[in-house]
Amino acid sequence: MKHAHLTATLLSAFALTLCITLPTHAAPRYTLSDLGEYVYPYDINNSGQWAGSANGYPVVFDGDRLASICFPDQPLARGAARCLNNSGQVVGEIGHDAFLYSAGSLQTLSIPGARSTVAYGISDAGDVVGAIDFAQARASGGYSGTFLYAAGQTTDLADAIHPGSHWGRAINSKKQIVGGIITQWGVNTRQTAFLRDNDSLSMLDNAFAEAYDINDAGQFVGDFSITGARGRHAFLVSNGSLIDLGTLGDRPIATALHINNRAQIVGISTWTDAYLDEYFPPDFGHAFLYSAGPMYDLNDRCVLPSNWVLREASALNDLGQIVGTADVGNRFSRRTHGFLLTAIPEPASLSLLLLPTLLLRRPR
Repeated sequence: MKHAHLTATLLSAFALTLCITLPTHAAPRYTLSDLGEYVYPYDINNSGQWAGSANGYPVVFDGDRLASICFPDQPLARGAARCLNNSGQVVGEIGHDAFLYSAGSLQTLSIPGARSTVAYGISDAGDVVGAIDFAQARASGGYSGTFLYAAGQTTDLADAIHPGSHWGRAINSKKQIVGGIITQWGVNTRQTAFLRDNDSLSMLDNAFAEAYDINDAGQFVGDFSITGARGRHAFLVSNGSLIDLGTLGDRPIATALHINNRAQIVGISTWTDAYLDEYFPPDFGHAFLYSAGPMYDLNDRCVLPSNWVLREASALNDLGQIVGTADVGNRFSRRTHGFLLTAIPEPASLSLLLLPTLLLRRPR
């Protein structure tokens, strides 16, 4: 009896260890929420708030309602909310001006001499990064630049980063900035991705690349061209190493648009760059998730209504909730809907927990 008790204890501990340490590499399955027609969600925070555009106007969903963002004197100015942080601060553009929306207050982030500005990213510290379109070329020759809003001040980083044209896409809690940069114009135009870490600048050694997002660990994602191959692949830069994430199936193009603090990545994989062209086949572009290895087609990870195709996954939070856009209808009559995917919790491994009981059972 004593030996049976000891065996049961050991087996129970073994089973519990298996339940705790057994890795799961497969992507989860999801439930789908329809966010509405002509809704384009661009970001989601850890509270489940999301920001984007609806019918061409900037909006934020705060958990209870969908609220529009506008200046009182420009109620019909179009734009989009591009990013929000975990405090619910939102950035984007209204008309030709970048904005910061915080605690019900809306302010313009303007740059002298700019024709237009767009705010693309905001960190949890409230630092904002974006792009400047200059009315005329700077003395250095570039037509666009990057701006930083921090500690209540908007700073033009155009010449501080590089004399060429560039645009900041995202910023993390360490004030590391990523984006795209054109270092050479003309027949051999060269565009690549950059990382600005304090005052140092590094660029990818590729003929074409752009970075779209960076997490708090300094990992950043985007897309880049492959020498000798058609199309572009999604990439991840982690600890200074470039990782080719590939594409979905035989699609030649993939773009990684967002990375969370768990190094999960979402984006779009397409046949051509013109993935918004309504005349392409219904299976033209698909939303993907990259998590711990393979790239998963999100259309295969949830039950979709008839005539739905998840086209682009724009962002995901640290809980794994994903927002993006879908096509609804057929190739001749399609409408864009925003979507939210929420992971379905995996059931406990009952078979492992019951293992000691099954092994100790004896026939009477």
